[in-house]
Amino acid sequence: MRETISAVVLTFNEEEFVRDCLESVKWVDEIVVVDSGSTDRTLDICREYTDRIFYREFKGFGSQKNFAIERASCDWVLYIEADERATPGLVAEIKEVLSGRGKGFVGFKVPRLYVHRGRPLRHGGFYPHLELRLFRRGKAKFEERLRHSSARAEGPVGRLRSPIIHLVSRGDYLEFLRRSVEYARLEAEQDFKEGIRATLPKMVLLPAWRFMARYFLKLGFLDGVPGLLFCFARAFQDFVEYAALWELERKGGVEVEARPEGKEMRPLWP
Repeated sequence: MRETISAVVLTFNEEEFVRDCLESVKWVDEIVVVDSGSTDRTLDICREYTDRIFYREFKGFGSQKNFAIERASCDWVLYIEADERATPGLVAEIKEVLSGRGKGFVGFKVPRLYVHRGRPLRHGGFYPHLELRLFRRGKAKFEERLRHSSARAEGPVGRLRSPIIHLVSRGDYLEFLRRSVEYARLEAEQDFKEGIRATLPKMVLLPAWRFMARYFLKLGFLDGVPGLLFCFARAFQDFVEYAALWELERKGGVEVEARPEGKEMRPLWP
């Protein structure tokens, strides 16, 4: 007998992306959406696919994800972000898991394929970016981190071959860099909590080295101009993270602020 599956999605002003995401998982037994105060048409779109919609104030990605997977009621949970799509190949593999292939495993890692400015990024060390996205309900939990929160499973984990598509382009390139600043701010606050400190070599050498490694050593240049822009943006985010961490050290740290309802995560600078 086929086991059941819930798809879990976090949303905040995702009207541009969320329909295609939900279309790619509409075959599941249950869709759970956790929203943190959308002011656009996100919720109207989500209601076309599910009535399992919850509101929760944003307090960091880790706690938000854990709240969401706790709302799921099926045997398996597929965590997917609003700007991601489950490919047909991945859907077929998941259905195999539900039909018996998942026996002996509590979860499966899935490759994540970034698409930037319309181009899949298969170089630069960005692919395959394996993440635990499919797991038995109650057998995995996300790290309680503000950003880059990964799931950890309680038992054996397998690997699927087909990817989740992640659309990393939002608006123009300057908007993309602005969001990088927001994410860097969250990383800096997490670093401060963990006792990591900024140093001049980290601020100067680490971003430069990571750009060189991604773009040249890991062949990011083979992905053309989108590859260049993405490698630079990641290095820029690394720099801003340590610059923001340096600021936190000078101020003695700050409490993490919840994202105000109906507003974007606050940027580090105006």
